Amino acid sequence: MPGANFGDLRILSLESRRANEVAKLIRTYGGEPLTAPAMREIPLGSDQPVIEFAQALMRGAYDLVNFTTGVGVRSLVRIVSERIDRELFLDALCRVKIAARDPKSSSALRELQVPITVVSPEPFTWRAMMSALEAKLGTSLEGMNIAVQEYGTSNPELLTALAERNISITRLLVYQWALPEDIQPLSEAVLALAHGHIDIVVFMNAGQVMHLF
Repeated sequence: MPGANFGDLRILSLESRRANEVAKLIRTYGGEPLTAPAMREIPLGSDQPVIEFAQALMRGAYDLVNFTTGVGVRSLVRIVSERIDRELFLDALCRVKIAARDPKSSSALRELQVPITVVSPEPFTWRAMMSALEAKLGTSLEGMNIAVQEYGTSNPELLTALAERNISITRLLVYQWALPEDIQPLSEAVLALAHGHIDIVVFMNAGQVMHLF
């Protein structure tokens, strides 16, 4: 973006996994970054729902699987591989249509050599995903059985949009979000906000919003 500059504004970033990269970008555009990781990904209490999804996929229960995160793709394959033959599971994935929400999920799928049927365009929102699905699949989308890999929480807007098209939806939660083990930086960020010491807050997902509040 030619000429873009934060002009020394104080920017709060709540990113965890890519905290250093985001801070570097803020500095590149003239901002003063304050980093306060707001979340971490933790395993589910039980892997049984993931295994049941894999077994149903291998039986041909789904027409399309919608992947929303690269972490979700990799976590799914890791969990399944501990209980089920990895290659048989990947073969089953290759037999159904695959939708990828963003570049991270697309990259993870390509690493596994799983063909992608639909890729969401920028800005990688649920609306962009729905538009891409409709453009590629048209009326055949109606009546499909679709599994949606969720990213730590549900996306009710996407689920509603799919349901309105008479689509059968299976929600697939592979991991969940928790507060960081060390919440001191986040607590300090809350105080800084309360005292007016922050000019801009950068939110990258809904979990960061919930954990900040």
